[in-house]
Amino acid sequence: MASPFPQPPQANGPHPTHGPIEPRVVAAGAGAAWWGEGWRMFTPRIGTWFGIVIVYIVISLLLSRVPYIGGVAQWLLTPVFVGGIMLGCNSLRQGESLRLAHLFDGFTGPHFIPLLMVGVFNMLLTLVAVCVGLVVIAGGIGLSGLMNLGSLAADPWQMWRGLGLMSFMLFAVVLAVVAVIAMANWFAPALIVLQEARAMDAMRSSFRACMRNWAPFLVYGAIGIAIAIGAMCVFAALAGVIGIGALMAMFDGNGNWGSMIFGLAALVVGYVALTVVIAPVIFGSTYAGYRDTLAVEKPRPSNPA
Repeated sequence: MASPFPQPPQANGPHPTHGPIEPRVVAAGAGAAWWGEGWRMFTPRIGTWFGIVIVYIVISLLLSRVPYIGGVAQWLLTPVFVGGIMLGCNSLRQGESLRLAHLFDGFTGPHFIPLLMVGVFNMLLTLVAVCVGLVVIAGGIGLSGLMNLGSLAADPWQMWRGLGLMSFMLFAVVLAVVAVIAMANWFAPALIVLQEARAMDAMRSSFRACMRNWAPFLVYGAIGIAIAIGAMCVFAALAGVIGIGALMAMFDGNGNWGSMIFGLAALVVGYVALTVVIAPVIFGSTYAGYRDTLAVEKPRPSNPA
């Protein structure tokens, strides 16, 4: 059986990508088109997408329960899972089938270590951000504040009032770090599994692609915020209807704790349903953005004379 993973480059085959890739700049409207492409990737394989997202949620919950190393494992393995999903999206684009096993394809072949290194770099970036944040807090509190950390800890609001301008600086640092990590990660797994890019090169190329395509990402983000607000409104309405109905049934003597348990179960089901719809569309839209800005198109074969 032929290996599904890229083989060492041959004379006429694709070559691994070394060094950052020069991203293309696309029109602002591409941000909306990415959402459309994500939806088109989702609808033909709804059942498989549901399985992928549910299995990923279960794995994440199990990892979060592992003492001490669970959080670290999630940091390290998230890019690996996303890399496998990008391989699945690429299969769909090529007219092939999407498989549940795509979720784990990033763990095998030559892609595992580079994908894992993306998680390592994310942890290092976060550690640097925490250190910068501590420096900002120390500068805002001053020497006297550092000598009275016990009293400040007893009244956190006093500490924030004392920080003043420093609190806004700290907030800006947090936003900047989150933005940098998000942009560096957005296309990095796709670059690693589809172009064999090194981890650092993939993150740099992803960051440059996001920065240079700020207009389509602005449109993409605005649509994403609208989708998130709509999903929260649906979830809040569902929570209100189920919660109020269950409480009224209990107060009227027509209900019991079973009504409350049923209501909570319905909320969980609603949350999972929203997640398994939105998450695949986001994955598909991310792949569409990668195709527009960073994918290397194969040259068309020349017509024989």
